[in-house]
Amino acid sequence: MNCTNCGAPLAPGTNVCPNCGTGVVNAQQPVAAQPVMPQPTPQPVMQQPAMQQPVVSQSSVQPQQPVMQQPMAPMPGVMPQPSPIPVQQQPAPQPAVGAMMLASTPGNNGSKKGIIIPIVIVLLVAVLGFGGYFIYDKVQENKLREEAEKQLEKYEDEVKDREEMKEKLPKLITLKKETKLPDGSLLLLYENKSDRHVTVEIELEFYDSAEKILGTSSEFIDIAPNSESYGYFGQYSLKEGYATYKTNLSINDFTNVIDVKDVKQNDLTINDLEDELVIQYSNKKDKVIGKMDITVLYYSNNELVYVASDSDFEIEPGSNANFSIYLYGDEVQYDRYEVFTTVTYNRNND
Repeated sequence: MNCTNCGAPLAPGTNVCPNCGTGVVNAQQPVAAQPVMPQPTPQPVMQQPAMQQPVVSQSSVQPQQPVMQQPMAPMPGVMPQPSPIPVQQQPAPQPAVGAMMLASTPGNNGSKKGIIIPIVIVLLVAVLGFGGYFIYDKVQENKLREEAEKQLEKYEDEVKDREEMKEKLPKLITLKKETKLPDGSLLLLYENKSDRHVTVEIELEFYDSAEKILGTSSEFIDIAPNSESYGYFGQYSLKEGYATYKTNLSINDFTNVIDVKDVKQNDLTINDLEDELVIQYSNKKDKVIGKMDITVLYYSNNELVYVASDSDFEIEPGSNANFSIYLYGDEVQYDRYEVFTTVTYNRNND
């Protein structure tokens, strides 16, 4: 029997080679112990999947436990061989825990959605808000444009209508009656046959016997549609020594007049004194009266003997207009009178 390490002959029953110190396994004896600690069986490296930890059985992880023998006393002159140091198998590199959590945990996708969804909502609200404001601004712009176009169209229609009426009105407003009073004053009655309220200017030109012009005098009167109105020229407006006169009628800017109404005498409160008429009118409308004209005609035996007039302006709603009509001169004798009143509503009082 020889040593399996150095080949030296061995006596039967020898357990250690006297030459090299290698343990000898006796063929007649069962293998019960090893003189040198055997190297542990290398642990198999299990390939772990990316998404889950591999399940490794305990039997495959734990190395087999070597059968330890009682150390034998070294033989004289023989250096025992040191037992080999088992090499520990390095485990396979594992993926980072954070990366595994980001890659494998379902909650991470939810957290991403939790961030993205509010951003999308904010952007959507911003887009809708901007779009809504843009649409609203366009709608308002279109409304303003349409309103401006309507106003322009209305103005153009008014200008066209005014030009047409300027040609028609002189034929529709005529001098119906002309009365020269005893004191020399003139009373002119004009009739408006149109459906418009009109302001007209009456101009008188006075001439002497040689037909030389002495001067002019003018009065403005407001005439309601399809009605009559007086133009009165008192002594103060006449030219001394005139022999004849001519009347000229011109249409004033009637677009400023919104409406002209005749006031019935029954709507007036009249207090007849000896030489004075105190007349009161209450504005029951909800708009300002721009101008109110009163003309009083005095008659004696159905003959017009005297005319008096007065005007008031800017009569507010709910307020009263008071007029005092005086008779100047004891020579004026009358048995009745008539009161003609008109109220004018102007555009600037609307």
